[in-house]
Amino acid sequence: MGGKQTVTVELTEEAMAALESFRTSVDSGMIRISGAAARESFIVSDSGSIRIDSLKGNDAKVQTDSGQIRLERFEGGNLALRSDSGSIHAGTVSATLIAESESGSIQIEHLSGYGVVKTDSGSVNIVKDDGSGLDIASDSGSVRITVPSSFNGIYDLRSDSGSISRMSA
Repeated sequence: MGGKQTVTVELTEEAMAALESFRTSVDSGMIRISGAAARESFIVSDSGSIRIDSLKGNDAKVQTDSGQIRLERFEGGNLALRSDSGSIHAGTVSATLIAESESGSIQIEHLSGYGVVKTDSGSVNIVKDDGSGLDIASDSGSVRITVPSSFNGIYDLRSDSGSISRMSA
């Protein structure tokens, strides 16, 4: 089978509200998700980018071995983003966040909630919208954090090779 394949699933709001688990995976190709909501979500790509416009839930895991992760909005309890080789970009995240990239930058435009962010090789850029904590590590790459002026937490920032800067909003 050559060519583009598209699978579209549409649910009523009532059916979506009752959804326990949402799982999707692809060996090679792009995953695009819009407006998904489930108690647990698992989104996995072996080789290819993942683009999510909106996702809600108690727990969500998004992972790619090779490819970019782009998430516009997440609301929920816990969010895990992982890319072995590729960047991670998130717009608005309202959750406890774990984001890891072995080779690629991590950018979070708006984070409300505790965060653990790690990259072996790549920059980290985060804008915090609340006073909850962050644990950030970068072996090789710059780290830039913008925090609200009301932030009174603890900084735990590490970089083996690269710069670290803190800015107040």
